[in-house]
Amino acid sequence: MGEKVKNKKNKTPFIIASIAAIVIIGGASAYTAHTYSKVNQWNNNIYPGIKIGNTDVSGKTKEEALNILNEKYKDKISNSKITVKVNDKDYNLELNKLDVKYNMDEVVNEAYNYGKDLKMFNKYSLIKNPTEKNISTKFTYNKEIITSFSNSIAKELDKNPTDAKIKINNGSINITPDIKGYKVDTADLEKQINDKLAEGIQENIVVQAKAQVVEPKVTKEALSKINGKISSYSTNFSSSGAPRAHNVGLAASAINGKLLMPGEVFSYNDTVGERSKARGYQDAAVYVGDKVEQGIGGGICQVSSTLYVAAMMANLRSVDRTNHSMPVSYLKVGMDATVVWGAIDYKFKNNYDFPIYIESSTSNRNLVFNIYGSKEGMGGKSYQLVSDIVKVNEPKVKTIEDPNLEEGKTEWEKKPVTGYVAKSYLVTYQDDKEIKREAVTTDTYRTVDGVLKKGTKKATPPSGEAAKTP
Repeated sequence: MGEKVKNKKNKTPFIIASIAAIVIIGGASAYTAHTYSKVNQWNNNIYPGIKIGNTDVSGKTKEEALNILNEKYKDKISNSKITVKVNDKDYNLELNKLDVKYNMDEVVNEAYNYGKDLKMFNKYSLIKNPTEKNISTKFTYNKEIITSFSNSIAKELDKNPTDAKIKINNGSINITPDIKGYKVDTADLEKQINDKLAEGIQENIVVQAKAQVVEPKVTKEALSKINGKISSYSTNFSSSGAPRAHNVGLAASAINGKLLMPGEVFSYNDTVGERSKARGYQDAAVYVGDKVEQGIGGGICQVSSTLYVAAMMANLRSVDRTNHSMPVSYLKVGMDATVVWGAIDYKFKNNYDFPIYIESSTSNRNLVFNIYGSKEGMGGKSYQLVSDIVKVNEPKVKTIEDPNLEEGKTEWEKKPVTGYVAKSYLVTYQDDKEIKREAVTTDTYRTVDGVLKKGTKKATPPSGEAAKTP
């Protein structure tokens, strides 16, 4: 009897433990079942606390979240615009014209998948005790539309500056004022707009465009420094035939009115242009080696040479100048300047701090160059170009017999040309008194030996004349 009681007492703790275990297991199973059920309810939904672009999408399916976001952002884009302010004017661009595209599928998938890869109890924890998470949206847009928008503003507002103009006629100076230009900085404007959009879509994006005044290269103030003639020189071409005279006038007219700002270089070839028949030039005598031949534009070197002397008399120093191969009839040796299109140019530079205006004209077979500038800027100085012959090279003459030329007659097959070495000087005068004599160039002109034909052909008696007998 005592042993039975003892056995019952020994079994009691075991029974209690077993019951407790059953209760615990049952409770755990119930909790697990509850957890599983709860988590399973959110399998097709976005977990609590999730926002996309500050829009709460927790508990929503993918489709529901997409619909909510698309509608919201569609309205946001439709009600937004970019305003560019410039010159007290507003220029607007609606955002719905930018072809804006949001990454909605991407962010909704991110929101939907958040926490879905965790273990069940971790998922349950996220559902029961949600932590707020905000997923940012991203968008793309057509930047070319921004560029076109910026360019359209610039097209309306931009204005090229207009240089002041000067015209001198018979010593009368007339100046047309300059007009300032205006330019919108389109590169900066595009950058400002793109930077604003990078911050996100706002209802109103306001940008202040940068624009600047564009100064003209030539101003009335600068041209006003031209107030008088600072040099003048002329040559005569009365012995020229009509084609040569035509060429002289054509080249001179191309230079007339030429303006040279401080620091600029005058180029004869660039200013006059190619001498061609298409541009109106005619055949006239030109130097080719040691011969005189017919060529397009004969006579234009008289224009370059006359301008050279006028420029030197204004102390406008040469950058590029070449003398003729042989002396010319219209100027002393050492005072000429030849030009050949594409090969030899005449250039000089304006080293003054005021502009230079070149006036050229032809009248009564006289070619005249007047150079205008600042009379005060000359400081009371004037200049004269002079030359001295330092060597004379006489040509040789070879006489040959010509059986086709009548006896007693002579004819040049090749005319002799005397050669020279000449030295030129620029003489500076201060208030009409010589203060300086500066050597400028030493020029060599070739000697051309002559060939003289002497006739040896016997004269033929007149026909029908009878022979005389003693």
